[in-house]
Amino acid sequence: MQCLPHSPNGKEQLMFEVPLNDTGSAGLGISLKGNKSRETGEDLGIFIKSIIHGGAAYKDGRLCVNDQMVAVNGESLLGRSNHVAMETLRRSMSQEGNVRGTIQLVVLRAQKVHTQPSLPFTDINGLDKIIAIPIRLKKN
Repeated sequence: MQCLPHSPNGKEQLMFEVPLNDTGSAGLGISLKGNKSRETGEDLGIFIKSIIHGGAAYKDGRLCVNDQMVAVNGESLLGRSNHVAMETLRRSMSQEGNVRGTIQLVVLRAQKVHTQPSLPFTDINGLDKIIAIPIRLKKN
């Protein structure tokens, strides 16, 4: 996996060389969806909808559902209609993928936000303490 510079929209750009050699007819093994803007109808890109058991992506283990496909074998998918982007991916799989035995994919992935559990305080030994405050209900 190669991490590329972060994009301005808070997503990280990742490049993967996915081996295709031993997947047989399963191919890359991803199901894709094209997103469109509700307001303008503009194509917003191609995203991984699911990863098919037994395919190259499943065996490789690095692609994730909701990754946005940005480029395939060095050919950008950005700024293209969803239809053209899908055709570009299909063509790369049938031509270059068969010859090279791998396919190079660049994806955008939403960065994970790491959160710490919110505990009231930590003592000097680093042990987390939770304060319980009893609440008494008044009867009318």
